[in-house]
Amino acid sequence: MDGLKEKYDIVLQAIRSLEEVLDEITKKENINPRIYKMIRDSLIQRFEYTSELLWKYLRLYIEEVYKIPINAPIPNEVYKIAHDTGLLSKQELASAQKILQDRNLTSHIYREVIAQEIAADIPAHYQFMKIIAERLQPKFF
Repeated sequence: MDGLKEKYDIVLQAIRSLEEVLDEITKKENINPRIYKMIRDSLIQRFEYTSELLWKYLRLYIEEVYKIPINAPIPNEVYKIAHDTGLLSKQELASAQKILQDRNLTSHIYREVIAQEIAADIPAHYQFMKIIAERLQPKFF
């Protein structure tokens, strides 16, 4: 479980880095529009890697704690298995799927409207990821 603890710490660092930028972007009314766009883009990038790290950690958690092998490491499948094992509620599964949808849209970030929509969704995504990470803290006996 040492690998699990190490991965968990990395997920927490990513969540903290996302929180850091969220705190900055909430001050946007005092920010030059050009600077705001740079902060927003940083927010989206941090969302990308945090969401990636979370589902990969969830996969490892399920494999190590529940002893369920996941042969096809596809994010949506990992979240469905997490729901099936009781780690996620139906509503949380829907939130996870929305995160995946937004994550997949980030490749179209050059479109301003999409960037704005994703940035607007990130505070809720952050809350979800933080709650799930806290729930999945590795337990050592």
